[in-house]
Amino acid sequence: MGNGRYYFHILDDGFAVPDEEGMTLSRHAAQAELRASVGDLTAARLRTGRGAGNGRVELADDDGHVLETLPFRKMLN
Repeated sequence: MGNGRYYFHILDDGFAVPDEEGMTLSRHAAQAELRASVGDLTAARLRTGRGAGNGRVELADDDGHVLETLPFRKMLN
């Protein structure tokens, strides 16, 4: 399978930050990037004493279909 354009939409504390640019990656690389992004966001929240909260990142394809959702709290397991 070739590369595609993937988007990483952040949803946290009642606000959404849509990824308008996306990244051209393989599906496997996009899933790895999703895990890395959620890990970084979770770590930043914990450093500021906010806890993992209910935030999450959605991995979407170029057609806008959400392929996977990874909650911040999953990084604590």
